[in-house]
Order: sequence, then C-alpha cells, then structure tokens
Amino acid sequence: KQGPWRITFDTNPDQCNFKCIMCECFSPYSDVKEKRVKAGIPKRKMDIQLIRQVLEQAQGTPLKEIIPSTMGEPLMYPEFEEIIELCKKYNIKLNLTTNGSFPRKGAEAWAKLLVPITSDIKVSWNGATKETQESIMIGAQWEKGLENLKTLVRIRDEHAKEGGNRCRITLQLTFLEA
Repeated sequence: KQGPWRITFDTNPDQCNFKCIMCECFSPYSDVKEKRVKAGIPKRKMDIQLIRQVLEQAQGTPLKEIIPSTMGEPLMYPEFEEIIELCKKYNIKLNLTTNGSFPRKGAEAWAKLLVPITSDIKVSWNGATKETQESIMIGAQWEKGLENLKTLVRIRDEHAKEGGNRCRITLQLTFLEA
C-alpha cells in the first residue's frame, strides 16, 4: 500500500493554557478567538474516532509517525491517552510539540507515557531569561518550566539506559524581535 509516512491530526487547536503573544488564537493581541465566538463557531476538537479509523486503515502503509495538533496544547486533548495507546497498538511513533506545562498529569507522569512512543518531544521555549519567557509565553512559569524540562530529560535518559526508546527532546523557538 502507498501512503504518507507522517500525518498531522488537528486534535484540539482551540485549547491552550497559555496566551503566547505570537499565537494566532490565544495572543492578547489576536481577535481570532473573539470573532469565532461572535460567529457562533464552536471550539475545534477532532473526534478520536477519526484518528482510530485512519490508523487502522493505514496498516501496511509507510506511516511511521503522527503529530497531534501543533496549535494549542495537545496534552489538553481529553483523549490523548488513547492516542498513546493507538501508537503502541500500531507501532507508530508520536512527534509532539508541547508548551512544556504538562497539564492534567504533570511532567513525570506524562514523560513516562510519552518517552517510550515518541520520536521527538518539542518543548516551546521562547526566552533565555525568566522575564523574556514569561512576557512572550503568558501563563508560563520559568522555574516550573525548567523543572518540567529537567524531569522530561531525566526520564528519557533513564528509559534509554534501560534499553528503551531514546526520543529527541527539542526546544522549539519562535524568533521574535522581543
């Protein structure tokens, strides 16, 4: 069978716990969210059934990895744990971009679930100082972000040392004049 080697699923682009200044949806400078509400357009959320269906149908194709939403915070997707289980079931890697807050479960619990099945975990990082990071990624807490990142790296390294998957951990940057 033919097919793509990677698929991006637009799981939950309208859910985020930060208000990054460069974000199309959540920036305090953006009117996108306000316009959607005024127009009566509901928050976008992909039905998990579509992901189940696509992954089942992709068996025997070159599909090697999937990407959950690259807008919003994918770890806020209510069925994210099922995506992890689907990756295990179909032997597909997950390529994740997160703001690094690790909502709902915390960094340690998420890392233990994610590290075994990810090819890359990209953590959004937009400042070399507390002031810059928190002014660009409104809602971020510098110290908590550093602690979360260290936890993620520690768990990845422990997992790899035991012969498990060694996923990449990348700092995802948006270049701004600020």
